[in-house]
Amino acid sequence: LIDSLHTRAAQFQQKLKHLPKSEYWSPKDNIIELVRKEAEFARKADLPGLSIYFINQILQAGFKSPLLIHDKALTLSIIGQQKKSLRTYAFLI
Repeated sequence: LIDSLHTRAAQFQQKLKHLPKSEYWSPKDNIIELVRKEAEFARKADLPGLSIYFINQILQAGFKSPLLIHDKALTLSIIGQQKKSLRTYAFLI
């Protein structure tokens, strides 16, 4: 998972600032929080597609977090998918 996130970021000429490479990964690291930071960084760099990719990958890996769902809905809204964003928020209720 970590390697695929780094690979995808490299395809966008981005270096991940918060998520360490897999060889430096520690089980103590909070992957949800680190991915959220990377997703936010991608949004600020005007790369919402990369942000969505990060969030979707972590959710598909089985990690659960209302904050991830919030970030996904926020990113969907940024790219003009308001209806999908609202449906995403519905999962929080």
